Amino acid sequence: LMPDIRWVDALIGILAGGGTLLAIAWGYQLFTGKDGMGGGDIKLLAMIGAFLGWKGVLFTIMASSLTGTLVGLVIMVRARKGMRLAIPFGPFLAIGAVFYIFFGPQLIEWYLYRLG
Repeated sequence: LMPDIRWVDALIGILAGGGTLLAIAWGYQLFTGKDGMGGGDIKLLAMIGAFLGWKGVLFTIMASSLTGTLVGLVIMVRARKGMRLAIPFGPFLAIGAVFYIFFGPQLIEWYLYRLG
C-alpha cells in the first residue's frame, strides 16, 4: 500500500517545524545557559507544520523571522532596552503561516523564477 502523501507531508511538517525550533532552543540554552524560546513556540510551529507541510514550515520560518526582526528592531529602539528586551515569537509565527496560506506558493514561484 502507498502511504497517504498528505499524511506523510503532515508528519514531516510536524518534525521539521517542532524539531527546528527545538534544536534552536536547545542550542541557545547550551550556549547561553538560559532559556530563549518557550515551548509554546515549538508546539505552534509543529502544528503549523501539520497543517501546511514542510514547505509551509520553511516559508513560515523565513517570513516570521524577517517580520519579527523588523518589528523587534523598531520596538527595541523605541523601548531603549537593547537586546535585553524579550519579544514573543508566536505572533510572528502565526503571521508567517497566514502569509504562506494566502501568498506563499506564488511568492516561492516568483522567487525561483527570478533566480533563473
